[in-house]
Order: sequence, then C-alpha cells, then structure tokens
Amino acid sequence: VSGGLSLSQVSDAVLQDNQQILQSTRDKQKLVLDRELGQIKQSVDNLASICMDELTDFEQFKSKKSYVQDYTEALLPIAKQFALNTQGAMTCYVRYNPDFTEPTSGIFLTRNDTESDFEAITPTDFSQYDPSDLEHVGWYYIPVKNGEPIWMDPYLNANINLYMISYVVPLFVDGESVGIVGMDIDFTMIQDQIDQIQLYHSGYAFLTSGNDTLLSHKELEAGTELSEDKQYAELTALLDDESKKDTVNYYTYNGKKKCMAYDTLENGMKLVLSVPSKELQSTITDLIRQISFAELVSILLALIVGIIISIRITRPLKQITGIVANTASLDFAHNPELAHLCRSKDEIGGIARAVEQMQNRLRQMVTKIQDVNAGMDKNMMQLDTTTSQVVEMCSDNSATTQELAATMQETAASAETIYQSVEQINSYAAEISELSIQGDEMSQDVHKRAVHMQEMTEKAAEKTQQMYEAVRKQSDEALQKANAVQKIKEMTDAITQISSQTNLLALNASIEAARAGEAGKGFAVVASEIGNLANQTLETVTNIDGIVKDVFDSVNNMESCLASSTEFLEKTVLSDYTEFREVSERYTDDAMVFRDSMERIRNSAEVMTETTESVTQAISGINTAVNEAANGVTDIAEKTTEMVGQVSAAHEDVDKNKTSLRDFEEVVDQFKL
Repeated sequence: VSGGLSLSQVSDAVLQDNQQILQSTRDKQKLVLDRELGQIKQSVDNLASICMDELTDFEQFKSKKSYVQDYTEALLPIAKQFALNTQGAMTCYVRYNPDFTEPTSGIFLTRNDTESDFEAITPTDFSQYDPSDLEHVGWYYIPVKNGEPIWMDPYLNANINLYMISYVVPLFVDGESVGIVGMDIDFTMIQDQIDQIQLYHSGYAFLTSGNDTLLSHKELEAGTELSEDKQYAELTALLDDESKKDTVNYYTYNGKKKCMAYDTLENGMKLVLSVPSKELQSTITDLIRQISFAELVSILLALIVGIIISIRITRPLKQITGIVANTASLDFAHNPELAHLCRSKDEIGGIARAVEQMQNRLRQMVTKIQDVNAGMDKNMMQLDTTTSQVVEMCSDNSATTQELAATMQETAASAETIYQSVEQINSYAAEISELSIQGDEMSQDVHKRAVHMQEMTEKAAEKTQQMYEAVRKQSDEALQKANAVQKIKEMTDAITQISSQTNLLALNASIEAARAGEAGKGFAVVASEIGNLANQTLETVTNIDGIVKDVFDSVNNMESCLASSTEFLEKTVLSDYTEFREVSERYTDDAMVFRDSMERIRNSAEVMTETTESVTQAISGINTAVNEAANGVTDIAEKTTEMVGQVSAAHEDVDKNKTSLRDFEEVVDQFKL
C-alpha cells in the first residue's frame, strides 16, 4: 500500500530534488569562482590603496620628474610582491596619467607562465596611440572614463598565446586622474575549473559574458555570439531575464530538451549549468521500477511467511510467550516448559532453544558484570584519589609559576627602566664631553688673547716711557696741553676698572670650570664675557696710544707743563701699566688653569661614557635574559593551567563513571538468577 501511494508522489519529489541538486551545484561552483575573483579584486584594491598612501604630494607628482622616479622605485617591490601572491597573475601594472608624466612612466611586470618570476619591462608608450584607440590603450582610458574599478572582458594575448582577464582600478585625487592599477589573470585557470564540472552522465557547465558571448564551453568555440544564432534564441532569452536566475528552466538545443540553472558572477560573467532533461527523468523511472519490484516481492513473502507462521506457532505460542515474558522481566529461573519446547523440531523449538541459550548467556554475563563492576568500583576509587592529588599539585604549580612569571616580568620592566636611565646618562656624558672640547678650544683662544694683551701692554708701557722722556724735555708746551694728560688719566682709570672686572670674571670662570655643572653651560657664558672684556681692553689701549700721541704733540708745544706731566706719567701712568701687565699675566695663568680644567672634564666624560656603555651592555644582556626567562615561566604556567584543566576534566569523567557504575549496579540488581 505504501509503495502504491508513493508512486503518485515520487515523480514530482525526485524532480524537485534533482533541480535542487542542480541549483546547489551552481551555487557551490559560483562561490568557488567568486572567491577566486574576489581574491584577485582584493589584491588589486590593496595595491591601489598603497599607491594612494605612498603619493604624499600630488602637486610634485605632476611637476617633478625626480619625485615620479622615487615614487615608482618605492612601488616596484610592493607591486611585484602583490603579483607573486595573486593566483594566476600574468602581468601587473601601475600606469600614470600621460597628461603630466612621461608617456612610458609607471610599472609593468610580466612573465610567460605562472611558475616563472616577474620581470619589469618598459611600459606601453602612450604617445604612439590616440586616446580613442581602445584596441591598444582601452585598458587605460576605459577604467578612467568609467571612474570606478572594472573587470575587462577576456582577450587573447598574442605574445604568449594565452587568454587573459583583467581587473583595473582607476586612481583619483580630488577628482583628477592619477592613473590606474591593474592585473592580467590567466583565464585558462577559470576555464579549467568550468571544464571539470560534470553533472549526471553528460551534463556540463559553461561561461558567458554579460552580452551573451561564450567564454568557455566544452562543445562550442570561445567567442561565439549566442545572440546572433537563432538556435540559441531560447537560451539567450533565459540568460537575459534576471527573474530566471533563481529558478530551474528548460530550453531546446540541437533538438534535445535541456534543463539549466545560471547565476551571475562577481565580475559580471554568467555561470550556466546544463543537463539533458532525459537524465533527470531517468532517475524517476529507475525509482518507479524499483518500487514496483519491491511491492511484488513484499506481497509474495508476506503471503508465504504468514501461512507458515499461522500453522506452526498457534499452539505453542502461549507457552513461549510466557517464557519470553519471564525473560523480559529478567527472570532466568529454570522452567520445565522451556525444556519441553526445546525438544521441538519446528521454529518454536528453535525459539525455545534460543531463549534457553540466551538465558544461559545472560546469566553468565550478569555474573561477569558483577565481577567487573566490583573491580571497576575499586579502580575508580583509586583513580579518584590520584586525580584529586594531581589536581591539587597542578594548581599549586600553576599558581607558583604564575607568581614567578609576574616577578620575572617586573624584573624585566625594572631592567628596562635602568637601561633607559643609563642610556640617558650616556647621552649626558656625551654632551659634557662635547662641551668640554668646546671649552678647551675656547680656553686656548682666551690664552692667545691674554698673551696678545700682555704684549700690547708691554708695548704701551714702552711707548709711555718714551713719552715720559719726551714730555720731560718739552715742558713748556706740555703745560699748555694739560687737558690731554687728563684724558690719559681717564683712560688709565678705565683700564684699571676693566682689569678688575677681567680678574673677577676669570675667577668665576675657574669656579664654573671646576664645577662643570649642567654640562659646563655656565662656563660658556663666562668665557664669552671674558672675550668681550679682552676686546674692550684692546680698544682702550688703542685709545691710550692715540691719546699718548696727542700728549706727545702737546708736549712739543707746551714747555711749561713738564713738571706736572712728568710727575703724572711717572707716578700714575707707568705704575698703572705695571699693574695692568700683572693683571694680564694673571689672566694668562687663569686661562691655562681653565684649559687644564676643561681637559680633565673631557677625560672624565670619556671615562663616564665608556663606563655607561659597559653598564648599558650588561643591562641589555640582563634584560634579554629576564625576558626570555619570563616568557619561559609564562609558557610553563600556561601549560600547567592547561594540564590542570585536563586533569579536572578527567576528574569529572571519574565522577561520571562513578554515576554510571551506580546505574550499572541498579541494572544488575534487577536480574533474578
């Protein structure tokens, strides 16, 4: 009856199942192809994103050839790496807008097969083609005009005799074209996948473009325009109707009715799966034939078995039913009726003997189960104790290793802090050494100026002595030029004041040099002030020389001022020059001390630099060792924690086994032996 009822429904059910299989196969193959196309798209999109990130100055890119060259050299290894990591890639190119770059500028990587390495060659010369020549430069101008990424239709590369498909991304900055980024992919890779799809006995898959051009087909040539041939009119009508994409449809090809399902890939191509309608129906015919045969066999067997059973089982049926009922209640006690039935030669006798044999075996099994239950209970108790101890020890070990890992990490952090501090000290020592070198150079300059000032002072003293002799001889005119002598007195007072300041500043410079605080910054100020005072002293001495000349001229005209002038020159001017010479000598000595101090500071800074470098190396070694130890301890802690979890799980399994043993005992207790 069931077979008869199923015959009315089996045709539609099997047909729907076959259609679902066809659609499922289509969806699966579409997912595979879209995944590969998506990887290509993602690779080109990522390369385009990197190209835009590397373009830091678009104005220089448009105007400076050197900037374009540097930009190209930076992108070349990146583009090559993307091309190598893209499955099926045969060429990779980054081309720039020819309106403001060289006609051959950009990157063009190519290879002859997927196993060889990419080679950079000179890109296509834009100057040889008009922008309207889409056959040769359409791969550039079509994506730029489109304004968004585009999949180009497959084409034959005559140089290597290989079909390719291209994905191109245009680049823009504020709406202005920068260029394009694209890759050419081996289209035979996709064709091979299409050819490997097989459905039922003779079903196959093929690929068309968005305008119904065959791209891959087992029987037809690639490039066939389906819309231009009337025998494909029914097929093209289905492919052009988007509402048919999610259904299974039928069409006629070469006089044969076929079933097809299609979907559109990510790049706009259409994947079509086609199966002869007869092959779908053959499954239904075979199933109907099998159901009919099974119905006939079932009826015959039912009649034969029914007659035999009704004759042989009627009388002893109640006896064997009672024995089976006792067995069902787990009562295996000896029954005399069972021994009687076992002597029967019919099926009831066989059942009786089987029941007796079953009772004996079950009795033995229950006995063994009891023994095994006792042993398992003992083993479970021991395992429970052992796992509890292991869990406790692992927990302690895990906690200890975690504390040790934390301590090692703190030690590593401290070592890192010390390392950074020593690095800072090292930089300060280097700065002190550099400043001490500058101080040494400045002290040498100060010493030279002090020596020069001493020489000038001696010369001035000699001139003053000569002037003194001349003034004494020309007293008449000297008395009339007393104002000139007064000027000499004012300038010598200025020299005295300047020498006093020079002495004080030399003392301060010595103090600053000894302290060398803040890397000798104070010394730089003092040394500068000393240099200014030395220049002022030289200027004053020069003025004195001019005034002495005035005095000399005045003495020629004033004889009457001899007594006053000679007394002034002897007691004031000459004595002041003597003191000034002594000051310049002390100034020279202080400059020598200053230079020696700078030398000691520089030597100390060099020693400190060497010491800090040694400490830095030692701290670096300690830091490395501590980090490695911390990582090791952390790894041990993680593994110990993992072991604790596993042992805990084992402990839980032990508890479950205990529960199972209790259930097992309850089952055994139900048997009556």
